[in-house]
Amino acid sequence: MKLSFAAPLALAAALFASYAQATPYQSPTGLVAPTNTITFEELGLAEGTAVTNQYAGLGASFIGTWQTSVYNGQYPNVVGNSLTDFNSNCTCGPTFEIDFTVPVSDAVFAFVTNPGTSTLTSYLGTTLVETAAFTTQYDGMFTGFTGSLFDRIVVAPGGGNNASAIDFLEFNSATAVPEPVSLALLGSGLLGLAAARRRR
Repeated sequence: MKLSFAAPLALAAALFASYAQATPYQSPTGLVAPTNTITFEELGLAEGTAVTNQYAGLGASFIGTWQTSVYNGQYPNVVGNSLTDFNSNCTCGPTFEIDFTVPVSDAVFAFVTNPGTSTLTSYLGTTLVETAAFTTQYDGMFTGFTGSLFDRIVVAPGGGNNASAIDFLEFNSATAVPEPVSLALLGSGLLGLAAARRRR
């Protein structure tokens, strides 16, 4: 019986391709059954509290001039505590960063800016994974990336003055996602088997 390695090789190539590049995500709704959600209600931080690594135990830290703010229905998907960079204790920076404690396969958040174009860039360590431009405004659309492996998102908010708010950070840990290196090794092994088979 002849063994065919075409199907396993095609599968390995498809898996590698699917995790080599993130898919931009923007929707009125978030992820389906995310493994992690930070609502910014968990720690009971007072309004105006500067936020950096307080949520690290829940899977994410924040770099930028962030503070907790309370909104009640003013923006879609932004309810109760959220993070903002435009209140009295904060100066809007040109970028902010979300650092995940472990690599994730998907991450989105409800995002509000003044109307404009915002740019999101995902990284795995120092390696660029994906960058995408999104039209953002007051509609609280869930914005981010899916279908890849990354541990950091850098956001440049649009709208001219960089003011932004985020809420409901949803993400999936990547513990069950094949890493690109593992997939490459799998593909190399299958290629080796195919070559050995041909020599017989």
